[in-house]
Order: sequence, then C-alpha cells, then structure tokens
Amino acid sequence: MLTVRDVMNIAVMDGFRLVAGKEGLYRPILCPGIVDTEDLEELHTTVRTGEYLITKFQIIQDEPEYISDYIEVMADRGASCLVVKSTYFKDLPDAAKIIADSRDFPVFFFDDVYIDKLIIEINNAIQSDEFEARNLHLIEEIIGPNAREEDVVTIAKLLNRQFESHYMVCFVKKRGQLSRNDYYSFDYKSIGKLLGSRSMAISYSGGYLIIGTFSERDEGYIKNGIMSLLNNYCMSDQDYVIGQSTIKHRLGLLGQSIREAVFACEYGLEMNRKDVVYEDLGIYKLLMELKNDSRGRNHYMPYINLLQEHDRLHDTDLLNTAIALVRAEGDIQKTSSALYQHANTVRYRMKRIAKIMGGDQMKGLIYENLAMVIRLYLLDERK
Repeated sequence: MLTVRDVMNIAVMDGFRLVAGKEGLYRPILCPGIVDTEDLEELHTTVRTGEYLITKFQIIQDEPEYISDYIEVMADRGASCLVVKSTYFKDLPDAAKIIADSRDFPVFFFDDVYIDKLIIEINNAIQSDEFEARNLHLIEEIIGPNAREEDVVTIAKLLNRQFESHYMVCFVKKRGQLSRNDYYSFDYKSIGKLLGSRSMAISYSGGYLIIGTFSERDEGYIKNGIMSLLNNYCMSDQDYVIGQSTIKHRLGLLGQSIREAVFACEYGLEMNRKDVVYEDLGIYKLLMELKNDSRGRNHYMPYINLLQEHDRLHDTDLLNTAIALVRAEGDIQKTSSALYQHANTVRYRMKRIAKIMGGDQMKGLIYENLAMVIRLYLLDERK
C-alpha cells in the first residue's frame, strides 16, 4: 500500500519540508483531500482514514492557535498526513508540532506547487500503486503450484496482452536490506519501457521482476537484449544480484521461469555472485524447491535445533563451525581461517558435529547430510 514515505519521492514534492511527525511516514495513503472548513465538528465527520490532506489554513489565517486543534482532529480521524501551502503560514506553531509528533502525524509545508497539480500527482501515485498490487496478485496466481499451462497463458495476458511466447525472466535484488530510496534509485519502470511494450518490470518480493518477451526465437538475441540493458542501466552497483531463468518458448511456462529467476538470484545472494543462470545451479535446483517445501524444513530443522541446543548448554560454537565448514566445502584450513581458530579446534568441533549428525567422523554421507542441512538452513534464513 502507498505510504507517506512513498509519495515523498514524487518529483512534485522535491521542495516539500517535513516540519513534524517524522515517525509517521509509514501511514498509508488512500486518497487526497482538501481542508476548507472552519468548523471543527464538521472536520470530525469529513476527514477520512488514509486521506492525504491539503490546506492553506486560509480560514484561520488570523487565528494560528486553532492549528493545534485541526491537527489533533486530523490525526485522531486517521488521516495520513497534512501538507500546507505556505501562503499564510511558513511553519507550525510549537504547540501544533508537539501534537503532530506525539501522534506520529506528518506535516509538510510547500511553496510553489499548484494544489490541483499536487492532487493529480497523488491520484496518479495511488492508481499506480493499485495497479502494482493487482499485478502482484496475478504473479502469485501464475507461480501457484496448481496453475495449469492454459490458465497461466490467460493470466499472463492479463499482466500484458502483448506478451510473446519467447521470453526470459530476470529477478534483480540488492544484497542486504532494501531501503525505500533503493526502490527509486533503481528505476525498474524505465527498464520495462526500454524493453518495449511486449515486456514488463515490476517490484516484487523485495526486488524487481523483469519479464522480457520477444517475437524472435533466437535465444542469444533474447538473452543479450535483457542482460545488456540490465548491466548498463543502473546495474553497475555490485550490491545487486541478477538471477536469470532459462529461455522458454511457451508462455504457459511463465510461472516456472519466474521461480527459476528467483531461485538463481537467491543462490547468488548466498554465494556472493552477481550474475547467476538457473541452469548453473546444480544441486541447488533441488535445494531451492525443498526450501519452499515443509519436507525440507522438517529434515534440516531437527539437526539445527540439536546444534543450537548443544551450543546453549555447553557454550560451544558448533552451528557457526558447521556453516563455515560447508561454505569452505569441507576444507579444514579454510574453515579455521574463517573462524580464526586453530585447525585442531576445528577438528575437535567436527567430531562433536558428526555425533550430532549420527556418525563418528565428518565424512561420506555424514558430511553430505550436513552440507544439505546447512545449505537449506542458510537459504531459509534469507526469507
């Protein structure tokens, strides 16, 4: 849902000044509204939940003491925020600021923007947000486990009726926590436009889903067209990971392609890779499927719980040692370097871990099982 923080990134609000209520930027916006009444009782009945309120305070221009009462009513009625054109007031009285801050109710001042233009921009942002929400719902239907090919084609055409049958999907995500500024520094909508009307790009699951479809069947042309654009358009940042699906030629397989792109990106995040092709995942193809299946969690969590319980009772560090060992592909020297521990310490811990895993030594099936358990655990921790 669109929030006050979201609309702060609209170009028309570049000169807006936040003067109070900075902790309320999470408030959702449902509609714009004009405050043009001097009757506080009337304000009680006219202000709507989620309303982006706009005013000049013209009616009380000679009575600034009433501003506090207005803000109190607006906040209590659930309005999203208040923006004030600085025709009659340049700032809030201190008492009004205290009320706005206490209720986490954002108040902005602005100078030059026409109110009509502001209303149009807010309405456009709300409609765009609703459109994205609708698209996200369609994506979830497409990747649903029971979606038939013919149903996927129908839903995909609702996403974009110009989708072609030859396509590749990319999922782009930034390492670490994605901030609101990241959503705007990476202009995924422009990428969608540059790919053309047969393609689309949407914000999805903390990243960006790029669906590039083409009329040509040349796989090199398809891949090069998407990847050259991604790598040259705001993708020089090494913090971004690009997961690529295989190229397909039946639109009914779009759900599979989306999952492939997401899986490839998650693999890249875990393995510190920038560009990852689903075809190169190897056993991780299965691990990614198991990660989203209760059977996978039911397999690895009992072992993880045992390791964590041992660490808690005996003040050891077996879980982190197991993680370092798997990331080092079983190499003791690399594991000891990663943990800043002597190799003999690592060997001692490995014997403890092996016993918890049901064996005497860290080799053969015991190590293979540990590797699967740790990889599933690390993948699941990224949710």
